Amino acid sequence: MNTRMTTSKTERIVREVMASCYAGLSMAALWERVLAALHPSVGWDRHCLVEFDPASRLIVGADSHTGDLTTMRRYFADVYFDQDAELFARLIHDGRRVILPSGRDAPSFSARRAFLSAHGIRQDLIALAAVSGEPWGGLVLFRDSHAREFAPETISLLRRLAPHLGAGFRSATLRSAAEASPFAETGPAVLVLDRHGNTVQRTAAAQQYLGELGAFDGDGQMGQNLPAAVWLAIGAVRRVMAGPLSDAVPSIHARGRTGCWIRLQAAAGEGVEGRTGDTIIVMEPLEPREISWLRPATYGLTPREQEVVDLVIRGASTREIAAALIIAESTVQDHLKHVFEKVGVRHRRGLVQRLLCNQ
Repeated sequence: MNTRMTTSKTERIVREVMASCYAGLSMAALWERVLAALHPSVGWDRHCLVEFDPASRLIVGADSHTGDLTTMRRYFADVYFDQDAELFARLIHDGRRVILPSGRDAPSFSARRAFLSAHGIRQDLIALAAVSGEPWGGLVLFRDSHAREFAPETISLLRRLAPHLGAGFRSATLRSAAEASPFAETGPAVLVLDRHGNTVQRTAAAQQYLGELGAFDGDGQMGQNLPAAVWLAIGAVRRVMAGPLSDAVPSIHARGRTGCWIRLQAAAGEGVEGRTGDTIIVMEPLEPREISWLRPATYGLTPREQEVVDLVIRGASTREIAAALIIAESTVQDHLKHVFEKVGVRHRRGLVQRLLCNQ
């Protein structure tokens, strides 16, 4: 499947991928170049590109090239919360970049291995794209049952590339968010699904949101074509219903095709007229103030600088910022000076306009 990588070949791949990651490309163009650089030497049978919600640290999107989109989307509802959410949380917490979850790295994940085996997958390799502990995306490579295992040199290569992939993924995400056009006001977006994932009811606005989130052909029986973020919401409801009553279904933030960010909130419907197992999903766009945390991230601000910026956005004075962060007012001014330089503005008003309004 893969040829042995010489040192010169490895360095060439690293240079190509790094150049792509820092070229300001769109998400699609970035991954096209990265995959083209990797595949001849690494080799895989199928792959999946995943996207995270940096706020909840849940996977909210998957561009699957496994050849079976229905299987991948069902995975979000039936498998992800049982084992993979824990797996990715462990990766993020430990600062690990690459893992072989179907190998020695996770021997206890028998249900996960059974799921992959049922689809002819022998091994999967996950490369997490994260920046400063914040996950932005990931590349999952699959090899079928007849293929050889991933070589140690492949794992080493992906570990070198992972932080650069994180930077590229973050840049592409933030760029699309800045360029996104707001949704037209079309009323509440509500989707009601039965226990099989088929549509029971939907509003006109819901159809627009589903199209923004992924494949949707408008068919009333669209369980086969639900976007990954919707399947994730369904899985979150199922997990809560099977667990302690104190658990709450998390709000899920997903980036749409045009770059806008959408909040999905799901709930289990009450049984009426003999119906059980319905899931109700409400979708709405995130307001500029709600995604203001995205733009500070693109300027490479330190954690403390981001705290200062957050308080500036809320209208806090220098004295109030100093009191809230327990630092001197002169230190606040120093932080602001550095922030202004990084963002390319001269004063607080310009900072707020740049971060909230992209001006």
